[in-house]
Amino acid sequence: MKHDSISSPGISDQEKETASNAFEAFKAGSYDESLKHLDSLQELNKEDYKITINKAITEFYKSGQTTTSTLKQTLMTLKNQMHTAVDDIDGLDDVENSILYYNQAVIHYHMRQYSEAISIGEKLYQFLEPF
Repeated sequence: MKHDSISSPGISDQEKETASNAFEAFKAGSYDESLKHLDSLQELNKEDYKITINKAITEFYKSGQTTTSTLKQTLMTLKNQMHTAVDDIDGLDDVENSILYYNQAVIHYHMRQYSEAISIGEKLYQFLEPF
């Protein structure tokens, strides 16, 4: 789950507070509470796919990390909605988009699909290493 304490332009104080509350609840293992905050946050910012990622990861932890196929499907759907492919390194033009690919690599690793995880990780490294 991503939490960024750095002030971001265009984000209201209410959004920052709600995101912080969601993160704190997640860290405390209060996944239902975290999901409530994330739902509220998504109402404020319907277009932010990172909220959907955080909700999917929270649901994954809530299930005791047993719903790997559901998380994998959610990440694939988001990737398809973003119209980018991990093979197209230009699709990673935004560092924020890397969060999606990182989570995909983690779920492939978790499912013991090591070659897929490594492939995504190598693409991410090529993109992020210059930073």
